[in-house]
Amino acid sequence: MLRLRLAIGSSGNAGIALGAYAAAAGLRCTVAGYPRLPETTREQLSALGADLHLFDTDRERVGLIRDLAAKPDTLAVSNIAESFVGCHPVGIEGYKRIAWEIADQAPAEVRHVVLPTCRGDLAWGVYRGFHDLHELRGHAHAPATPRGTHSPPCRSTGGSARHRPLPR
Repeated sequence: MLRLRLAIGSSGNAGIALGAYAAAAGLRCTVAGYPRLPETTREQLSALGADLHLFDTDRERVGLIRDLAAKPDTLAVSNIAESFVGCHPVGIEGYKRIAWEIADQAPAEVRHVVLPTCRGDLAWGVYRGFHDLHELRGHAHAPATPRGTHSPPCRSTGGSARHRPLPR
């Protein structure tokens, strides 16, 4: 089945990444976000050709993505369930590669990694990647500890402009 549109619910980072991918692949992209998305994020999405829809509630935002996912030409890459969950476990497995690339390119042992995050999927995947390296290579030290910051429009911070570290 040919997919011509990608769709995602995003508070910024994932929407921009998907918009860039879609633009490069010649696909249409729909991003469902919140009215509090920063203007710079809106401008980036527009420049990438993404179709941005803003909603006040998660239910409305997820509803659009669920409706689009039902169309045969659309691939939804974010949650379409009423109770909001993070990414599919396969996504977290894919994020492990980030840790492997960092470890391969770092001139010394990696002790910390700073990541943008909202639900923590990326941070968990990177942590698991370093954990796997630790297990496979028998490193003397514990795996690197990801340090995440919530991006300002993230629902879990109430839209605060301050960056907050993930709990240990």
